[in-house]
Amino acid sequence: MHRTNIIPTLLLLTFCLTACTTQGQSRRAQQREKKNIEKAAYGYLDAMGNYRISDAYQYATPETQQKTLRFIEERIMPITDKNYIKSETPATITITGITIKSDTTAEAMFHKSTPSSERNNMLQLVKRNGKWMAHVPIDVPDIFNMPTDKKTQQRDSARYEKLILYEADKDRAPSTPRK
Repeated sequence: MHRTNIIPTLLLLTFCLTACTTQGQSRRAQQREKKNIEKAAYGYLDAMGNYRISDAYQYATPETQQKTLRFIEERIMPITDKNYIKSETPATITITGITIKSDTTAEAMFHKSTPSSERNNMLQLVKRNGKWMAHVPIDVPDIFNMPTDKKTQQRDSARYEKLILYEADKDRAPSTPRK
């Protein structure tokens, strides 16, 4: 009779130890995921916030590289006022929170501070082939069929820049100027 009481007790003890170990491993794995998400988000946001577009490629999905970064690099940056860039840099990025939505999607909340403004915003990330990447594909009509004459290109690029800013900022808090 004594032997039959030991078996359920051993099974219960084994179950508890396994559950505790699994839960601890799960928390560590989630912390590692959050660190990987934060690293990708910070890399992308720091590069973009400081106008180092080419550095952002390594942190972005192929769609973001093709639709957003390439457009900004080839069509927006060549006509962007260099004094404007100087007034907006250096930008300081602080990741304020990470939300894992699923095994392959997450959001990073961040604070961006520049010499002229501060803003809170959110960046979407996706996991592809085991790597977290910023996912910001913006549909810009005929981005590579834009006219090549400078005057038309500047006019159209200004329109597309407004579209990019609108798409990126909708559903987000507005900028607050520094005092």
